[in-house]
Amino acid sequence: DALRDEVKLAASIISMDDILRTVTAEFHVKLSELQSKKRSKSLTHPRQVAMFLARTLTHHSLSEIGGYFGGRDHTTVMHACDRIRDLSSTNPSVGASVDRLVSQLRHQRS
Repeated sequence: DALRDEVKLAASIISMDDILRTVTAEFHVKLSELQSKKRSKSLTHPRQVAMFLARTLTHHSLSEIGGYFGGRDHTTVMHACDRIRDLSSTNPSVGASVDRLVSQLRHQRS
């Protein structure tokens, strides 16, 4: 009884695995492709979305997030977050996609 709130809080924390699983399913890409050095648009957009979600929904540092994506630099993660934030505000379909992913992730953990 005393730990009920702590257990509930721990269950509601979104992990990198949750984000990676959701993004790979949404964009139909493999985890190995997200973590690869490939820079095709079909991979960079989902990778940037995943980095943005990781930065906004987890407590991981920029370097830690970069490590999940093939050892990318913290500045790459910063660029990805800025890019998705800008796209979300100017492109309604990107904004809706990001909002849908956030909802899915939060719903999975509630």
